[in-house]
Amino acid sequence: MIKKFISRAKRQTRLEVLLKDVRHALLDEAHAAEMLSRLHVADLADVVECLRLAERDRLVHLAKPLITAELLLNLQENFRPQIVDLLGIQHFKDSVLQLPNESIFALIQSFDEEMQQQFLEFLPPKVKKVVGLFLAYPESSVGRCMSVDFIAIPEDATVGQAMECAQNKTDLPENFAEFFVVDKNEVPVGVVFVKDVIAAPVSDSVTQHMHTDIIPVEVNMKKEEAILIFNKYNVVRAPVISHDRKIAGILRSDDILIIVSENLSSGILNVGGVSSKSHEGTFWRECFCRLRWVAVTVINASFSPIVIDSFQDIIQQVICLAILMPLVASIGGVVGIQSVSIIIKELSEGTLLEKNFIKTTIKESFLGMINGAIIGAVLGCAVAAFFGNAKLGMVLSSAVFCCVTWAAFVGSALPILCYKMGIDSAICSGPIVTTITDVSGFAIFLSLARLVLT
Repeated sequence: MIKKFISRAKRQTRLEVLLKDVRHALLDEAHAAEMLSRLHVADLADVVECLRLAERDRLVHLAKPLITAELLLNLQENFRPQIVDLLGIQHFKDSVLQLPNESIFALIQSFDEEMQQQFLEFLPPKVKKVVGLFLAYPESSVGRCMSVDFIAIPEDATVGQAMECAQNKTDLPENFAEFFVVDKNEVPVGVVFVKDVIAAPVSDSVTQHMHTDIIPVEVNMKKEEAILIFNKYNVVRAPVISHDRKIAGILRSDDILIIVSENLSSGILNVGGVSSKSHEGTFWRECFCRLRWVAVTVINASFSPIVIDSFQDIIQQVICLAILMPLVASIGGVVGIQSVSIIIKELSEGTLLEKNFIKTTIKESFLGMINGAIIGAVLGCAVAAFFGNAKLGMVLSSAVFCCVTWAAFVGSALPILCYKMGIDSAICSGPIVTTITDVSGFAIFLSLARLVLT
């Protein structure tokens, strides 16, 4: 963890120094072009993203030959249309055609439909067909992230024929390491690793060296389900099959890592009610994305003063209640967020099945009861001793018990309810759960106080 922090800090420092140098170089056109040409494409992408709008425009026009499709791929998605608008789509024609099919698709899918069509117009028919096939799959499906650069050989082929097929393939995958063996209907039946046949007699049948323990994944399967399969069966690669069981592509572990990274990033942002793309958009769009969930919090929290006002009589009689109210609400909020985090984690990992929703909610509520009883007893005794009022200690103890139990229930039930309704369950944690537990915490504590202390 410490090493990662230091590495991140060094990268940030390096980028700041690089930005300073680039800004200085932009004052001298000749010097700028020379300096930018020495940058790695990933570093250049970082610079493009961090520069102010006027500086970015100047850099793009000064370094046109360096602004390629590969650079676009390294940019965050919202920056890509801006750069394309500056230089025009035709500027990227040659560099796009040098990319692998999967990279071309990854680039094109990030644009709107109109711009997608403009890119498709200058693609060769074969590549256009592949990209069109990718775009036809649902965005959340395996078909959107699979690779079509693989070699499939018939099960009656020899080792020599397999090697000849690899030698004749012009677009051999960069990480090529296996042949997928298919039957006469193009259904995958096994895999042959290059390392196992590199020194084998060319007359050997590929089935002599074939591994049949393959786990196919369906092309329309959700990406999250594919992650579970790779994790459960310790899979490194898997054939992707269409509805008729024919091989349509291949999914590798590095593809899975990209999916996991994307899900993790969007999940972290959504916990705060922030869109996974809000930090990439314009200032006002980002402002609105955050403001809408802050508004939800404000509306929910507006009930707190209403609840408190309705208990003014007991608060005026027992002044110390005003001191203890935030304590009860904050404990409930923390427990609610804990439950939400656990449920979201289980939902994202696929370990929480629909048949276990009720059981999980009951379990979280029961855990809340135990924690609430322990915390409530400790705080109740402390308050009773400090204020010399046993009834006040009993009120606080009971309120903490009830609030923690309620918060655990809400924190576990609300994400599940959102999931069932098709809403991103991570969004409900910050803006909704904490305000619910705050308002209910005040109501429970003050209701018990009125009941016992008057």
